[in-house]
Amino acid sequence: MRIILNGISYTTDSENIFGLITEKGLNPSTVVVEYNGRVLKKEFWKDQNIAENDRIEILNFVGGG
Repeated sequence: MRIILNGISYTTDSENIFGLITEKGLNPSTVVVEYNGRVLKKEFWKDQNIAENDRIEILNFVGGG
């Protein structure tokens, strides 16, 4: 299905947010997800199904100094 991921059209086979994070090769402990305009808590990532044209933002935090 087609979604908007970080402002860009993206095709995914993932059924939920957690699957999308895994598909992208991201570490779940270092990202924050905004789903259709609202921040989605980590405990809901496996329960939140993805639908056609959903708008998802994934922010990846990187440490440094």
